[in-house]
Amino acid sequence: MPVPGAAGADGAIGDWHDADISPETIIPPWYGERLDLDHAIYVCFANARTEEERRAARDEADESRVQARVQVFEPEGWADRIRQYYAEHAA
Repeated sequence: MPVPGAAGADGAIGDWHDADISPETIIPPWYGERLDLDHAIYVCFANARTEEERRAARDEADESRVQARVQVFEPEGWADRIRQYYAEHAA
């Protein structure tokens, strides 16, 4: 199925788009050397470890903020009452 052309796209690309496009735009920053698979895998694992450490630190900070806002209420004589409960319900 034929694809219709862009409406009114006559002229240079600079007339229709404000991107800084030049003949050098398509030249990659890679010089054609072989992929170092060991290094690529190491970088992937290092990035994952760094992200996990950041997430753990963020979660720990969130947890400490929550704990700072929570006040635990223990009624008077609670320790004795819980011991009595376990003594009565021991099977």
